[in-house]
Amino acid sequence: MSKFGFDKIAREMPAMKREALKLLSVETQQYFGESFSKQGLGNEKWAEVKRRTSPYSSMWDKTRPILYGKSGQLRAHTLDSIESINDHQFVLVNPMSYAVLQNEGGENGQGAYVPARPFMKQTQELTHMQLETLNAVTGKIWHLRF
Repeated sequence: MSKFGFDKIAREMPAMKREALKLLSVETQQYFGESFSKQGLGNEKWAEVKRRTSPYSSMWDKTRPILYGKSGQLRAHTLDSIESINDHQFVLVNPMSYAVLQNEGGENGQGAYVPARPFMKQTQELTHMQLETLNAVTGKIWHLRF
């Protein structure tokens, strides 16, 4: 046994790594889900949609948040987007066919351009949150009793 307890730290490291990945995946998923309520991600607000400004839209369409579709599937799948977690990474995926178009923008296949309304992307705010989580988890290692 080392004088500084490095052997115990080395034994605890894999469990701490798994814990960190689980915490980070849930935190990231929640952050992405909150973008639907905030109508933007981080400090970036989404472009307005025509249905909210059209005089022909119903009151429900005019007041419904930007990426809240009639079915709510895009948001629901974002809130349930953890696809996998292993010893090295976590993967979040939104399986909706139009998720990439909404997130990155582009042509919709009917000749219309859809502006990017990112709801799943790394931001400075998310990076800061993740670093705080990592610091909290790794901080536990140094407080192990030897």
